Amino acid sequence: MNIAPDQTRVGVVVFGSNANSIFYLSTYSSKDSLKQAIMAIPFANGAASDLAAGLREMRINQFTQQHGRRLGVEEVAIVVTDGFDNKQAAVAEATLAAQVGISILSVGVTSGVVSSTDLRDISARPQQLNQSYFLTDDFQTLLSYDDLLVARTCIAAAQSDCTVKAMDLVFLLDSSSFTGSGNWAATLGFVNAIVNQLTIGDTATRVGVVTFADVASNPIFLNQYNKTTLTSAISGLPLINKNDVNIYDALHAMRTVQFTTGAGDRPDVPNVAILITSRGSTINAGLAINEAVLAHRAGVTIHAIGVTPSPNVNELSMISSHPHLQYHQWWTAANYDTGLSGVMNSISDEICRPNLELYCRHTEFGGYQCFCPLDACDILPVNGTQCVDLDECAVNNGGCSQVCHNTDGSFRCDCRSTGFQLSADGRTCDDVNECVVVPQACPGSSSCINVYGSYYCIDSNGRVIQPSPQVASDQLNSGASSQQQSVSSWTIGLVVAMAVLVTALIAIGVALAVRYLRKRNQDRDFSQRAAQATRSRFGPSFNNFGSVNSKFSQPSGASTDDSSIYNTDDHINTIS
Repeated sequence: MNIAPDQTRVGVVVFGSNANSIFYLSTYSSKDSLKQAIMAIPFANGAASDLAAGLREMRINQFTQQHGRRLGVEEVAIVVTDGFDNKQAAVAEATLAAQVGISILSVGVTSGVVSSTDLRDISARPQQLNQSYFLTDDFQTLLSYDDLLVARTCIAAAQSDCTVKAMDLVFLLDSSSFTGSGNWAATLGFVNAIVNQLTIGDTATRVGVVTFADVASNPIFLNQYNKTTLTSAISGLPLINKNDVNIYDALHAMRTVQFTTGAGDRPDVPNVAILITSRGSTINAGLAINEAVLAHRAGVTIHAIGVTPSPNVNELSMISSHPHLQYHQWWTAANYDTGLSGVMNSISDEICRPNLELYCRHTEFGGYQCFCPLDACDILPVNGTQCVDLDECAVNNGGCSQVCHNTDGSFRCDCRSTGFQLSADGRTCDDVNECVVVPQACPGSSSCINVYGSYYCIDSNGRVIQPSPQVASDQLNSGASSQQQSVSSWTIGLVVAMAVLVTALIAIGVALAVRYLRKRNQDRDFSQRAAQATRSRFGPSFNNFGSVNSKFSQPSGASTDDSSIYNTDDHINTIS
């Protein structure tokens, strides 16, 4: 690692029966002096292993501005232990560290580590072996993990530096009566604190603002202000003070107005949005998530903050970008005073990470340069203005189960419609149960039925409201709409075909039954008439077989109607 005041800084905490900071992030500014200080650390030889105390010391005394903490720079902690006491307390401290943006990588040495779950539960996401926690048999083999730990540390840190970040950033600010005038001032102060970390300019970061209550407005566009005038304009934004929270309208204004060329959006830098709301949507709740999905597909990275004791975590999670992780893509804060400022460093780290794709920015000596990241710790300038892109989607669809989007230097997987969401592996798609995650998915007293990739609404008369108002919204893109319409048409067509088939089968069954009954009645009538004809034609001389006349001549008085002739013929055929 490059050790310097403006690059990587290192501090050390030693813990046993208690915890102490040996030196701080600001103590050493060169690699040689830092290595000498590390080798001189004495062995504490404590009777206990109080990891909770070590994590608390790290959070409270190491990661402070007084001791060298820098805003907008990723904070990483590496824990090395051969076992620790009071797991519950350690996990609680690790959670507090995660909430303020500290990523913990943990290494367990020897069988003194009771189980891998001990390390997993204190480590950062994705909480996977050899990604955020590691196991080794003894201290002699610990050195073999150096390269892997350095790589994972670089990925966690990713050189989050807001001073060199180039992006188009839009704030979406809840300006309803639920925020209130006092909290509104705290919101504007929070926005200005983030802006002050950024380099504002045409070749760096541009900032726009959307304010919303019952409707959304665009008081600040991306190309409107420089840094000096921007902070003043933000401080002067008025509170709308209406009684509704329309997050959908804010997202729609962001996507269709702010992130457009006319408003200052640039095609060669990332689009990032930060939503700050005092509560969940009170109107157009179902449309808000659909609008967020459209923004995701347009390449907008959305971070969401709910500042309320009772946040709508489902809505915050679904609005935020993939992989929808708390403390990375969305946050909650209990209040606007200490709670909102508590997520400052964490959200700054997230928005200021560089693209691990082709990106361009202004440099002090090289002017406007483009860069190709070879990996998280090796980013090189390009001799020219572009990298040669490889289309990963051309091979096995990039490993994506549904849709693969090729991007400059990378690719991403997506799902075919809003009825799916990417799973944690970033490749496969899971069905979204809109009946659970979408508030008031169906209007009025109608019932919501979830199906794979969509949902339907059934009214009190059993009729399908197809498609539902949310699904039919013109906010859905043509791909999602066409898929849902095709599913709807196929489903309704199948129901109609089944109904016709059942009706036809019933009709055929009735016809066969009637025919059977009529045939049985005819047979019974035939038997009765045949018996009567036999008695009337042959009488007592019927047994005189020697007389030809008795078999073929017609007795006097016998009937000559068709039925008698038919019966006589039938009788002859029978006895021949």
